[in-house]
Amino acid sequence: LLRTLIKNDGKIVSEETKKIMTHDAIQFEIESDGDKIISLYVIVGNNLYNFIFKGTTEEIDSLGKEMFSEIVSSMEF
Repeated sequence: LLRTLIKNDGKIVSEETKKIMTHDAIQFEIESDGDKIISLYVIVGNNLYNFIFKGTTEEIDSLGKEMFSEIVSSMEF
């Protein structure tokens, strides 16, 4: 279901499942019109939380992924 929703935003470049604390999460990287969007969906109980990080391809490739990872690692639910 998420994959279908994400495809509407552009081309999926990568997809990764992970754990945020004890919660399941899936991360997508999307390319659309020269921009990259990293979108993280975290499942907490019966709720789905979405965190989006957007920038140009150059911004995301140079510093964006590192910043995104730092933000995600500090998340608490």
